[in-house]
Amino acid sequence: MKKQLLFQLFLLPVLVFCQGNWSKVEFSNNPKSRMSALSFTCQNRVFLLGGEDSAFNTIEDFHELDLKSKSWKILKKNYPGRYANGQVAFVIDSFAYVGSGLNSNYGCLNTFYKYDVRKDTFYKIANLPGSARFEAVAFSANGFGYVGLGMDDLGTALADFYEYNPQKNTWKRIENFPGGPRYSAIGVSYNDIGIVGLGANSSQVNSKVFNDLYSYNAKIGVWKKLPDFNSGGRYENIAFNFQGVPFIGLGFLEGVGIDKKLYTFDSINENWDLIEINDDFFGFSSSAFVFDDMFIVGLGKKNNTEMNTNYYSFKKWGLKSNVLTTPQIQIFPNPASHNLVIISTNPIPTEDIKIFDIRGNKILDLEIHRIQDRIEINIENLVEGIYLIKIDDTTNRFIKS
Repeated sequence: MKKQLLFQLFLLPVLVFCQGNWSKVEFSNNPKSRMSALSFTCQNRVFLLGGEDSAFNTIEDFHELDLKSKSWKILKKNYPGRYANGQVAFVIDSFAYVGSGLNSNYGCLNTFYKYDVRKDTFYKIANLPGSARFEAVAFSANGFGYVGLGMDDLGTALADFYEYNPQKNTWKRIENFPGGPRYSAIGVSYNDIGIVGLGANSSQVNSKVFNDLYSYNAKIGVWKKLPDFNSGGRYENIAFNFQGVPFIGLGFLEGVGIDKKLYTFDSINENWDLIEINDDFFGFSSSAFVFDDMFIVGLGKKNNTEMNTNYYSFKKWGLKSNVLTTPQIQIFPNPASHNLVIISTNPIPTEDIKIFDIRGNKILDLEIHRIQDRIEINIENLVEGIYLIKIDDTTNRFIKS
């Protein structure tokens, strides 16, 4: 049984976040400042849709950020639905599915549209069942889209959840979110798992800010309680997936106020780790723009009166998300207690071998010896646990027992 569990563990993606750096980035043709805008990434292109100004009026425009030219451009194809704030989107293949939200003139919406990024064309799809809503959550997993929670026109927080089948253009109600009704929560996914939680419930009977989190396994259709978020209850955060890893941050932190921190998800221990803090950017109802090798935060409000006008990028250095792959490189025994043996079909310079702990910290001063056609690494001084070994461009996992 133990061997079977270890085998399954080795097949999990390496979801590790390494250090990097924040830097201010300047763009031309910036869209007007806004909060509660929708940002989404599809085909490594990032888009900005709608939002509201400081007077809570809906902004009606649709932009794309061109990272090569460091410039925003207004897309020729206008969004065919009513623009809104507090919209949601999920992405499946080369399509983004956009909908719901609150229009300052028409109220809450339940309409949804499919955006073909390659053709720059929108198509109307089936409306979201249940109440029209804004500040809901959405994610995609296992080839399906998921939308739930939010607040309706009467100010009632919602707990219902729906699954969208892109092949049939149909919605199906799934089990309600087990944490109860809320709005301004987060929804983000990795692999076939969605993570949903945090947010607030502002009912007169039971006003509360939450720090609970749940995962939804899209393959088996089951909610699971995760450990509570370790920094306290919060709402109006950003949440996104960067290189296979979920992130949460910014927003309002209960008992503190507006926050400036970002956290990355450790899928092994199911907890959240703080990344380097950017002291220059903080706020709520902000947006995140995610590219292959960096993400950018911007927009939203610094406080109740002042909008954010600057953008900051975070570029990670070190390992990237990877999946355990062999056959060209063999590593054994695994687990290992004394020596780790590496055999490769291609010659490996010893300087191309690097070992990191599960949090991405480089491990130094290990003895590496070449013995005929193999390499042996003495790992006796390592503490027990999970490690990553990077050999050239390949990353694998081993356990020190």
